[in-house]
Amino acid sequence: MEFAPVMPVGMYPHLDKGTYHLVQAHQLNDANNDELYKFFDVRGKSQEHTTILDNGVIETGAPNIRALFEVAYRIHPSIIVCPDAYQDKEKTLALFKLYIDKCSQVAPLVMIVPHGANLVEWCECLHTMYSSAERRRIPIVVGVPKVVETFRGGRWAALAWMEYNLPKLPETHLLGMWYGLTEALIVARDFKWVQGVDSTLPYALATRDITCEFNTKYTLRASDWNIDIGGEGWKEIAWIATVNITAMRKLLALAARSVRSFHSPSSLDMVPLQNEPTL
Repeated sequence: MEFAPVMPVGMYPHLDKGTYHLVQAHQLNDANNDELYKFFDVRGKSQEHTTILDNGVIETGAPNIRALFEVAYRIHPSIIVCPDAYQDKEKTLALFKLYIDKCSQVAPLVMIVPHGANLVEWCECLHTMYSSAERRRIPIVVGVPKVVETFRGGRWAALAWMEYNLPKLPETHLLGMWYGLTEALIVARDFKWVQGVDSTLPYALATRDITCEFNTKYTLRASDWNIDIGGEGWKEIAWIATVNITAMRKLLALAARSVRSFHSPSSLDMVPLQNEPTL
């Protein structure tokens, strides 16, 4: 499983040395820095790199749709995250209907992010979006938001449902971590078709002067999800953040090579789907 570190946008050219990236559109738009745009544009155009342009709904409360498309035209991302509404199934479906076609015009792949108040609604939302994208022949990636980690069964159950119910497994990415690295390691072990995960964890731990090289049980705090030390202060923690990023990539790669603990459908693979409107 690939790992995309999330950090203050000015740190990316200095610390993100991998080939799997996620950046928030509003951060790039606010920075308005040609050097940063060039950094992501080069990677966006490279076949060796995957660049995900996120709409920032978790960080800002609502997607900045104008910024999303303005930035997309400048950095040519591999994947653009379609506007969504946090834990709101109906609003997410409405945004999907409005913007899926436009998203498909600015990036080769569109990440759909289903939402719902619980796992049943989440599965229903995914089913509707997936079916609509198939009919439109729009290539998609499924983004599984970190809030699903808090549902009964967590993201493991959501992925098990996908595995047993979708006719063809789409590329899939875990958007963030709610608690810490443990869940992502389990997913890397049990669902080897999941491409990647992103998190602020390497940077957040570095601000606390903690390395995770030999300990996977450090957890995120709510305050870590949108943390920015500002100015040039990041240089003081750069080496710790680099150690943490490297460690997480190695741990996820190791987990992906491990044997799955068992392979049986979750009880939630039979989540009943309501009749959904055609989008």
